[in-house]
Amino acid sequence: MKFNLTKEEAKEILKSGDYKKIPLSTVVDAENKTPADIYRVLKSVSNNVFLLESAEDNKNWGLYSFMGYDPKLEITCLDHKIKINAGTSLKSMTKKPHEYIRQILDENKSVKLPNHPHFYRRPCWLFLL
Repeated sequence: MKFNLTKEEAKEILKSGDYKKIPLSTVVDAENKTPADIYRVLKSVSNNVFLLESAEDNKNWGLYSFMGYDPKLEITCLDHKIKINAGTSLKSMTKKPHEYIRQILDENKSVKLPNHPHFYRRPCWLFLL
């Protein structure tokens, strides 16, 4: 399987110290499978699976399906109660949960690579394009 970066290229990006995450992607021949079909396959190996579909600004269908499983970090927020799970759980009350979320996103930003959807600049670690 060929990825968008070589191991050496990834090491160079990490060496800068500016990024903790590097988006790796590959093109997968899904043999006429829909994203929902692939989601079901991932669901058979993990109970913690996500599927995000992209959309263009004019609300037409987008080009990408973002899929992943077993995330390293989960954020849940309901009624100003925020729960962050990254191996251990942190619970907090806040009137501004977006500030916590913005801080986490900033701490986990990834390098912008050419020919990649912009969504990946936020923490999303597995891509099936």
